Amino acid sequence: MPLFVLAELRLGFSRANLNDLLDELVTVSIIIAPDAGTIDHYVTTRNAMLRSRTIPARREAREGLSHDIWIAALCLQHNLPLLTNDRDFDDVDGLRVIRW
Repeated sequence: MPLFVLAELRLGFSRANLNDLLDELVTVSIIIAPDAGTIDHYVTTRNAMLRSRTIPARREAREGLSHDIWIAALCLQHNLPLLTNDRDFDDVDGLRVIRW
């Protein structure tokens, strides 16, 4: 599980008082974090995404896009599929997307 996914889940689960449930998920997950090898994937992902969309005006949306780019870059780096319902990743070569 990408570190940024865990952070977003922790935020959402804490608001719903479900931290114990998330802790169970974390114990059976491998948390992956960016390293120097992630950077080229980040650049590739960011360039592909920004070619097909504009940067959001709202700060919260911009932060969310930044997290999404890092998550996609980690998926590329580790050859993992990305679970999303977002079409922003359609132009990222090599990224396997699973829609929900």
